[in-house]
Amino acid sequence: MKGTRLPVLLLASMFLGMPLLAAVAKEPALIRQIAVTTSETDGTIDLRLDEPAEPIITWVAEDSCWRLDLPGVAGKKDPNADEALLSTEFHGPLRQIWQGQVHADPPVQRFNLYVAPGTGMKLVRTERGFSVRLRAGSPIGTAAKRAGIGPLPEPLLLPGHGGGAVVINVRRSPVMPLLSELAGRAGITLRLRDDPPAMVSFRTRSDSAMNALERLSKRLGMVLTHEKGDWWLSTSKNPLLKLPGDGQVLPAAFRGVTVKEALHRLGGRDLGSRLCTGISEEQLGRMTASIPEQMSPRALAQYLRGAN
Repeated sequence: MKGTRLPVLLLASMFLGMPLLAAVAKEPALIRQIAVTTSETDGTIDLRLDEPAEPIITWVAEDSCWRLDLPGVAGKKDPNADEALLSTEFHGPLRQIWQGQVHADPPVQRFNLYVAPGTGMKLVRTERGFSVRLRAGSPIGTAAKRAGIGPLPEPLLLPGHGGGAVVINVRRSPVMPLLSELAGRAGITLRLRDDPPAMVSFRTRSDSAMNALERLSKRLGMVLTHEKGDWWLSTSKNPLLKLPGDGQVLPAAFRGVTVKEALHRLGGRDLGSRLCTGISEEQLGRMTASIPEQMSPRALAQYLRGAN
């Protein structure tokens, strides 16, 4: 086991059911300071450590929780510091924080960040720790910024051999961190038109992160589309996919009619009815007013339906 990185050993236990292996030779890092700030739309958790550590990030869908495990981190310098802070309920996207040691040898410190549904997360590395940025309704896949400390951990992906290949082999693993990691590697911001399944078992070797993302989309029963500079993930049965994602509609043709009539003009009789499914009668009966310029038929239908 000489030369094996601790996060790799920890991941083996997390995803393959193997026992945790002991232990790093150096003294474990300690937490020097924890600072939390929140607003109605954002939350920030700043963590300072004695020594840099690489967090392993997991999305726990059933608990609406971002989990950060810190291998090689034993606890706080002052055991009484920040206890009140971490047990307090917060407002905005951050609902509550739980922190504690979940393994002794090697030491693993865990942070559970309980968040509002749809909360995006970005990790920003600092010289002696990191900052977790939360934002309500944030699209996933935004690349995390670094402070020259080295790469962020890649808990669900294993690098292939040459050519930018990506190897994935996960079983009953959370979907959101995997989508976020692949989107970040591909250099795109991924927007969700529909919610993906919470968990996935997936195995592939792909020549690029983008190719792996396309294969994962199919595995989830979803479709990845590029629409006027944006990347969208939709269920394969979403009726919006039947409309063109490029080109432009003439806004004047859809002003002064009800939302229901506008959707029928876009999709015709059968598709128009499908586009109206799931929308309240009150919303369907509203009159269209200002129609944005330069929208594709798909984008306009999504705008009228009040989605994303």
